[in-house]
Amino acid sequence: MDLSKFVADKGMGILQERLKEIFNLIEVVHSGRYDLESYGIGLTLVKQLVEENEGSIWVDSTLGEETKFQFTVPKK
Repeated sequence: MDLSKFVADKGMGILQERLKEIFNLIEVVHSGRYDLESYGIGLTLVKQLVEENEGSIWVDSTLGEETKFQFTVPKK
């Protein structure tokens, strides 16, 4: 049995063509409309932790509306 969870926000969203990049180390994907300070390691670490626990993680986003990160890990 898998445990499935998600985290969502009603922020600026991410362009569809950039979704695959967001889990790359030191990749910061935002539109530049906001004054954000980011180092690009957080999502890389989250992906690594999920995958080390035999899970998977993915993202869905609508530009200007919402970004939703979903992940599953086996329930032990």
